[in-house]
Amino acid sequence: MHHPQLQLPTRERSTIPLVLAILASLSLLVAAALFPQTFPRLAIWPAAATLLAALGRLSLAVRDARKLVTEEVLARTDELTGLANRRKFVAALEEMRKSNTSRTDSVGVFIIDLDGFKDVNDTFGHETGDQLLKLLAHRLLDVLPRDALLARLGGDEFGVLLSGDERVFRLIGPEIHRASAAPMTINHEAVVVGASVGLAIAARGTFTPSDSLRRADIAMYHAKAVRSGYVEWQPDLDRRAPTKETNDFESLQGNLILYFQPIYQLSPRTLAAGEALIRMRDEIEGVLLPANFLKELSGHEYQLALYVLKEGCQYLRAWANTAFSIHINIEGQVLTNPLFIEDLQKIVRGAGVSLQQITFEITEKELLGKESVAHINELRALGIRIAIDDFGSGYSALSYLQKFQVDWIKLDQSLIAPLSVDPVDTRALEVVRATVELAARLEIHVVAEGVESERALTALNDLGVTHAQGFYLGPPVDAEQFGRSVVLPYS
Repeated sequence: MHHPQLQLPTRERSTIPLVLAILASLSLLVAAALFPQTFPRLAIWPAAATLLAALGRLSLAVRDARKLVTEEVLARTDELTGLANRRKFVAALEEMRKSNTSRTDSVGVFIIDLDGFKDVNDTFGHETGDQLLKLLAHRLLDVLPRDALLARLGGDEFGVLLSGDERVFRLIGPEIHRASAAPMTINHEAVVVGASVGLAIAARGTFTPSDSLRRADIAMYHAKAVRSGYVEWQPDLDRRAPTKETNDFESLQGNLILYFQPIYQLSPRTLAAGEALIRMRDEIEGVLLPANFLKELSGHEYQLALYVLKEGCQYLRAWANTAFSIHINIEGQVLTNPLFIEDLQKIVRGAGVSLQQITFEITEKELLGKESVAHINELRALGIRIAIDDFGSGYSALSYLQKFQVDWIKLDQSLIAPLSVDPVDTRALEVVRATVELAARLEIHVVAEGVESERALTALNDLGVTHAQGFYLGPPVDAEQFGRSVVLPYS
């Protein structure tokens, strides 16, 4: 097995008196053999009897000790898989807590719960289910480091305990999910289950078993709720832990619709793209804005993102205009999901459109994560365009242009609104001018958001802004209306 064995406690009675008795008896017998004239024969018999009795008791003590060790091993081993069981896993967590807290490495706890295991038992029988658990145990051992402790915690739930570099932990999570999702052949039948994997990371000095188990469990349930496969615990997960009452995405999906707001190229004035915006139909209130229904979709952020992407690609195909593109807002947790690249490529390939026709809009706050750079670079390598949304609304906007290679920046409407006043706010004008000139030097396109007047549109055009969107140019409309035509207010 790849997992380390814990030192087992022993409770056998002390054998020191027996050993001393044996040594004393042996000494007397040896002395009698060497000096028979000194030791009368009658003195030898008590020593011999003592030796035999001591040896007998020592043999019993050794047997009892072996039995105790065997019982301890069995008590801490899962009978079906041969892995550590919950008792041993908890004991290992406690040992980790007691270990040297001055060390600077981290502790990682994974909780792995199989998806669809009950269906396997119901369809193929419990014997097949048992075989599946055994095969999965071997698969997990193959992808885990040799010093990892893998345990079956009960039923279809497994746990992993690691210490070391937290960057390694984050690489292992997706590997665990992939190992679990691959088909397994049992009795000539292809059996497929998935897994929801939760990870909790703590510094060695702050690690507590109860907190780590609870956090890994919460992350696992979030992975199950959003069907993302793998989730790392973050503090905000505690505030939105999914429950059994969480709305089922499939039941809500039928009421979701896409609206599109036009993005115009200003010179010449042509429709260049559309920003996809989610809406929900309501029988009483009509079409609802996100603020009125997103709470119902809490825990389904990943599914929602895939829905918008899939629907948007289907519309792109229907419009059959290869020069046209769509903009889609992407949250950080979706961007860094280990399955996102694969799901993205499947959806785009299935729709028969080009990756170059899709732009992902990412807000400044979503760029704060350490993993963002790698994911953005990977998306751009595939041909996806990246836009920084609400640019200028934060305090570190310019620093992102240094850290990230992006294709677009979308000027926040707070920068554009002052351009509609009479006279035009000169300070606001110069800020926009400087931003546009910097973007041009970096070969980044600029979209002005929130354009509400012809005055602002004229000022932006004079400053060299190439694209704009806003209610003055056109409000969001449903996909059918957007697809037919968008009437410009100045045409």
